[in-house]
Amino acid sequence: QDAMRRDALVDKFLSRLTVEQIGLSTGLAVTFGSREAGKAQRIANAIADAYVEDQLNAKFEATQKATKWLSDRIAILANQAQLADSAVQEYKAANNLSNSTDGTSVVDQQMTSLNAQLIAARADLAQKQAMYAHVAGLQRSGRAADVSQVVESPLISQLRGQETDLIRQEAQLKSRYGPNHPKMLDLESQKANLKQKIDEEVGHVVQTVANDAAVSAAQVRSLAGSFAQLESTSLVQRKAGIKLKALESRATSARSMYEAFLSRLIRRDR
Repeated sequence: QDAMRRDALVDKFLSRLTVEQIGLSTGLAVTFGSREAGKAQRIANAIADAYVEDQLNAKFEATQKATKWLSDRIAILANQAQLADSAVQEYKAANNLSNSTDGTSVVDQQMTSLNAQLIAARADLAQKQAMYAHVAGLQRSGRAADVSQVVESPLISQLRGQETDLIRQEAQLKSRYGPNHPKMLDLESQKANLKQKIDEEVGHVVQTVANDAAVSAAQVRSLAGSFAQLESTSLVQRKAGIKLKALESRATSARSMYEAFLSRLIRRDR
């Protein structure tokens, strides 16, 4: 009976209540029929206020739900972006992938520098090998005295000076003594000894030129070996760079998604 009485009262109340749209607007006109005008106005106003409050509560609840959903989504996206960035850095470290400030590969820069050194070293080697071939040829033909390094040697110049002095002495004594005279034999012995020293020193000069060429050749081999290693490393890195680009693209996409949702949340808060 209470339920029936309540339903009857509600039906009676609703029968006196009229809600109409005002023209084409979204506004509503609320009227309530009663013998007392003041009472009718109070009830109509109360109904309007209750409706407005209900709409505000519904909108606020919807906003809260949307904000919570955005916040939860942003937290997930932030974690995904962080994981994607970490994956990029870990892959770079694992594959020794690093770029200089201008964006070029460190290995490629090293290759460029090493290639310049290798070109210079090969040019130097060619020059020293040509010099050694020239010096060795003059030595074999008995013209070692024509070698510029021999001419510039202080020791050889000193020995040649001594040799010239002995020749002068020999010329002076030749008119007084025969070839078998002890003084003449002593001069010949000194000349032979000087010639041997000069030949030995010339040999040292030639050996020095040979050593310079050998050192230059060793340097070329070392640089060539290092360059080959860098080429191998560069090839591996180029292959690894393909996967790195995919990881970086994924990280960029994750960050963009995160920033878009974060911007949307900030706009809602404003």
